[in-house]
Amino acid sequence: ENLHHFNQEYNNYKLMSIQVINNLNIAYIQKLSLENINNINIDSKPYLLKALYFCEDYVLFDKDKQALFDKNTIKELEFDSSFYTIFVSHKAKLNDTYLKARKELYKSIDEFKKLGFKDLENAYQTYMNSLIVNKEIKMTIL
Repeated sequence: ENLHHFNQEYNNYKLMSIQVINNLNIAYIQKLSLENINNINIDSKPYLLKALYFCEDYVLFDKDKQALFDKNTIKELEFDSSFYTIFVSHKAKLNDTYLKARKELYKSIDEFKKLGFKDLENAYQTYMNSLIVNKEIKMTIL
């Protein structure tokens, strides 16, 4: 019953205690909505940029409800990691076009997760077919 309650609250985008995880630093988890992702911009908090980059639909917090991925955590990253290169080393070059492309990728991955596919090729084909069908529907309406 506790697990059911946890899932229900988590899926309603609430900040949830996750004491069941054995990592002592992690105390809370919060699911991100597509609206949260759409609102990400160049100046967003590091934990949101990380979620966007890695297509994560959650954020982890410590016991004080501070995000675990912050400016201090970034300092511990490998300098040659893609995330570090894009969001730290070359942040001045980061632009809305890149963020928009990441958001579209995020939405596609999110759609694959919702479809529940384990076979990415099948998921991709189904997704592409849905785009074709949607385009045909729009043309019919117009």
